[in-house]
Order: sequence, then structure tokens, then C-alpha cells
Amino acid sequence: MNTNRSGSHGKRTRLLALIALGILMAVQPAWPFGKNKISYDRFDWHVYPSPHFDIYYYPEEEEFLKQMVSFAESNYVALSETLDHEIKFRIPLIYYKTHGEFEQTNIILQFIPQAVAAFAEPLRNRIVLPIDSPPDELYKLIGHELVHIFEYSIFFQESLGRTLGGSPPLWLMEGLASHLSHDQGNLDLMVIRDAVVNGLVPPIEELNVLTFLTYRFGAAAFQFIEEEYGEEGLRNFLWEYRKVLVTNNIPKALKEAFGLEIGEFNRKFQKSLRKKYLPILLAKNEPEDYGKEIGLKAKKSNLQTFSPTISPSGDLAAVLTVPGDEIDLVVISTKTGEKIRNLTKGFTTDYEFIIAEIFQGKKDLSWSPEGDRIAFFARKENRRILFIYDALKGKEVQRVKLDIDQMASPAFSPDGQRIAFSGNIGGRVDIFEVDLESLEVRNLTDDEFYDGNPEWSSNGDSVLYNRRIGDYEKIFLVNATDPTRKTQLTFGESSDIQPSYSRDGKRVYYSSDLPDGIFNIFSLDLQSGDIERYTDVIGGCFNPVELSAHDGDRYLAFTSYSKGQFRLYRMPIMKPELVIRAEEIEET
Repeated sequence: MNTNRSGSHGKRTRLLALIALGILMAVQPAWPFGKNKISYDRFDWHVYPSPHFDIYYYPEEEEFLKQMVSFAESNYVALSETLDHEIKFRIPLIYYKTHGEFEQTNIILQFIPQAVAAFAEPLRNRIVLPIDSPPDELYKLIGHELVHIFEYSIFFQESLGRTLGGSPPLWLMEGLASHLSHDQGNLDLMVIRDAVVNGLVPPIEELNVLTFLTYRFGAAAFQFIEEEYGEEGLRNFLWEYRKVLVTNNIPKALKEAFGLEIGEFNRKFQKSLRKKYLPILLAKNEPEDYGKEIGLKAKKSNLQTFSPTISPSGDLAAVLTVPGDEIDLVVISTKTGEKIRNLTKGFTTDYEFIIAEIFQGKKDLSWSPEGDRIAFFARKENRRILFIYDALKGKEVQRVKLDIDQMASPAFSPDGQRIAFSGNIGGRVDIFEVDLESLEVRNLTDDEFYDGNPEWSSNGDSVLYNRRIGDYEKIFLVNATDPTRKTQLTFGESSDIQPSYSRDGKRVYYSSDLPDGIFNIFSLDLQSGDIERYTDVIGGCFNPVELSAHDGDRYLAFTSYSKGQFRLYRMPIMKPELVIRAEEIEET
């Protein structure tokens, strides 16, 4: 993201507010002024000069320096060619090993929230970022922030007056950065597709509020420009906007570059989106076609229900929801969706916020096998802390502080004495387990790959998890007693996320974007190797968890994104819509 804030946010339309409020914490301003920043660490900075960058690092992260130089310079060459522009100054690039350390930076004085992945500031043209992402995502993150430096160079021309006086719209700044860095994944495209098929696309001039939609529709606008007018047309628009920077006259820039009034540009842009996505509406189903909605009901149309974990009996689900400005942990009935208890209602000084990473494809909650406890991670000061709450009374039972960064996705062991989770030590993200009594920690995967989403087998012998392979998340199995024994379960060019065992342990349910980039509910038969798909929706389906049998039928609970909201559904496990035999997978 860039830190050049627009002076005029304009008014949100009703539809824009409806969509934006449905993007969880992304609706919050990225820079919450007024919060104090606290520094916990001291950094011994060193500088490495590369052809176009001065790269700042500290000794603990020197092993990543070669990769950072390669990623930065490669992005520079590609962007310079696309934009036909050379930057005349050297670019400071400051990188931190983890997001927690990045948040302590004194490059800016404002508090940096968890949602900010990185930033580029225009006064001294510096890029500041953490490097605790998978390599492919880190490459795109560097590219995104470097686009901002190119924008500053093109628009501001190293003039302090233009830097302070100009206020480019956020859809332009963030959309161009997202488009040129190719950082939109299938979870991002899901939001655009859902908005298009439901008629919720806002006019481009209204996207000057820093929300998730600003990035996504801004990128879609520049993709439309490049498809319609080529790279030369994209460059022409940037040069025309540079002429009207001080007045921020977007309509004039569009008119000069493309011969279009802004209304006509919006019409053509939205028509291109409908042409691309409306055929999906005819070919796909709605989540209601598969099951009954059992999420929370409220007068507020933007209420979210996501990240379900199921009680051992299967009668209750703990979910995350956003009733106001904060995320709450709520227990509901899996039969009716009735709210049983809000476990975290009200103001607390115990933590700042609950960790919710649905847009990163993560699981956020775990219910203990005895049925009396629920585990989640929450942010406190510069760390994530493991909290365990009484499942019915909502009282804190235990909190666990560990010297591990970015902990996520807790999973109770079958005996309830341990919790597996993903975490970052020294820039490596592995699956760990912690003994809740002794607090002894053990690394279960201990490799160079980016691991997440652990799930125990019923006998505690093994742990399912996600491993990042190139651009994709695949499902692996690790032996809990001998972590050197790892088995890959899913293959191919798809992301297979949020794995969970069936109640009989014979299947693994998961969400996958196979074969068309849309996340749906699948299962893998562990004996035959066959894969079955149960849903085929417009938006996306996530977090499949099998419920207890009812009246002889088996059910799955899953979350679906539709009409700008995450909702929870209960689906009978019936004949699959698609079966992929093991021999077909092997041939592929």
C-alpha cells in the first residue's frame, strides 16, 4: 500500500457500503491515527547496495539478503520496461524478518495494524516490509510496493510541492500496484466475481476509501485498460493524469487518454466485467442449493459468520462473527443457527483483537475433544497469544505466550493436552505443537516450506496440514512421532486448503479451487485415492467440517461467500457432483 492519503474520501453509496462492510477487518482505515506505537526490539542495521536499491537488513536476516536483491531487481527491470520509465534515485528498501518486528518500524510514527502487509512512503521513496510470506507472495509484495515508487517518480517528479499537494485517488494508486504486481489470487477474484453477478459493482470514482474493494476493483480497472488499449494506453493514462495531478481531475485524464467521459468509462468497464463473469451465473449454483443456512441472523445485512469449529457432539458450532467493529467468538446451534452465547462480548483489555485469516485460507478456531474448551489466537502488544476459553461460560481458562511469531490455526490433539498450530521462527513457518501443561514446544514439520492449517487424526498419530508448493497450497500428512515421515496427499495446479478428517477418519474434506479457480468443497478417499466434489457455486465454499449423523444422514458444515457476506451452511452429504478417480489423477 502507499501512504499518500487522499484529502477527499467522498461518499460511499449504499451498495459500496454493503460490500465493503462485508470484508471483515478490511473495512477499517489502514492507518488508525491516535494509537501509540511501542518498540520492543533494537535493530543493528546494515546496508547492501544493489544496482537500483539500498537494502537495509540486520544480521539475523542476512541469509535472506540474496533473495531480496534478486526479487527487488527483477521486479524493477519488469516494471521499468512496462512503464517505460527509469527512476533517477536510489530506492531504500528496509525489510524485517517478521510482521511483528515490521510493526515497530520508526519510518512512520503511526501505529501499523495487522492488516497492513507493507508500505511505500513518498517523501523519501522508501519501501518497508516484512518477509514472512511464501516466496511467490513475497515477490509480488515487493512488486506491489515498488509500483508505488514508480508512481511517486512519475507523478511527483521528485518535487516536494507536488508530493505534498497531489492526492491521487486510491483506486488508481492501489489498483495499478495490484495489477502490475499480479498479486490477485482466487480469493481476491472471488470478491469481484460475486459483486459483478449480484450487481454490486461501484462506480470507479467512489473507490477512494481504503478498503479491500479499492484494491480489487482498482486492479480490475487497470486490467480492463490494458486489455482495451494495451500497455501504451495504460502509460498514456498515467502521463495524462500527471498533467492534472494537483487538481486530481480524473475525468480529464480519462478523456485525454481514451476519449471517454467518466460515465462512459464506467459503463464500458462494468460491461467488460459482466461479459467476463455473468456466464458463470448461468453455470453455477448458490450455496442455498446445497444446504440450509445456519449462521447468525440479524437485522444488519452485513453480519458475517465464518471459521466454524464443531463441538464433539456435533450439536454446537463456535464461529467468528463481526456484529460491530470487533470480531467476536460466538457459540451457535448447528441445527437452527440460534445463538447460544457470545463468549467474547464486550470490551476487554486481555487482547486487542482475535486473529481471523479467512482471506488467507486459514482456520481460526478449535474445539477440545472433551467439549469444554475453545482455542483461538489473539493479538496482544507485539505478539499473538493462544487463548483457551470455557466453551459455555465464556471465561478464560488459559493463555499461552510463546516466543513464536505469527501463530495461527490452533488444533486440539485428541487427548486435549496439546495444541498444534502454525508459527514463524527465524523466518521459517512450520507446524508446531505445545503441551498445555508443561508448555514444551515441538516442531512437527521443521522444513523450508511454508506450512499451515494443522488437523490431528483421531488417534493422534498424524497431523494433516497445508504446505505451500510454488503458487499452490497442497495437503500433506506428517507422522506425529517421527516428523521426518511426510506424505503428500493432493497434487496438481490447485490450492487445496483447510483440510479436516471425516468422523470415521476415512476421508479428508477440504476446500479447493480445482478446476476453474473457484473454491468448492471436496473430499479425498484415503483408501482409494478418489476425489469427490460436493458443491459448484458462484462465490466460494470454505471450512468443511463433518457434523454428527442425524436421522441416519451425514452432514457437513461449511462457510460460503455470497452477496458480499460469509455465511454458514449445513449440507447433507449426498451424491457428489464430480468424481475424479485416482487413476485419472495419476495420469494427470
